[in-house]
Amino acid sequence: MIKSPAEQDLMRKAGQVSAEAINRAIQITQPGFTEHQLFATVDYESRMRGAETLAYVPVVATGTNANIIHYIDNRQVLSEGELVLMDAGATTDTHILTQVSITFNNLTTSSCSKDVNIMDTVVILHELGR
Repeated sequence: MIKSPAEQDLMRKAGQVSAEAINRAIQITQPGFTEHQLFATVDYESRMRGAETLAYVPVVATGTNANIIHYIDNRQVLSEGELVLMDAGATTDTHILTQVSITFNNLTTSSCSKDVNIMDTVVILHELGR
């Protein structure tokens, strides 16, 4: 199936909304936050950027919860340095759904800058994996 240029624009918009909302959640994450607060942040930031709703119930899992497929309890408190798995996406323009999956390290801003370009991170991790 080939998407029309208009459909492609709508898909880009939905992807941009989701990416910006998730990036904002990453930027404000700190030890002591709960998985539920990150869920709420992604929902709020998505809607403030034009999303109608979230595309599905997001997975926000830290620690051993990240090992549970489709984990949605969102009750755990985040600890310093713990990995956070997030799978979330926004719905825009009624039928345009997005899905973004990311894992990031919950470090305080004093120990790491959270203003990181995701692509730079992917490249670094790729190089480390060689």
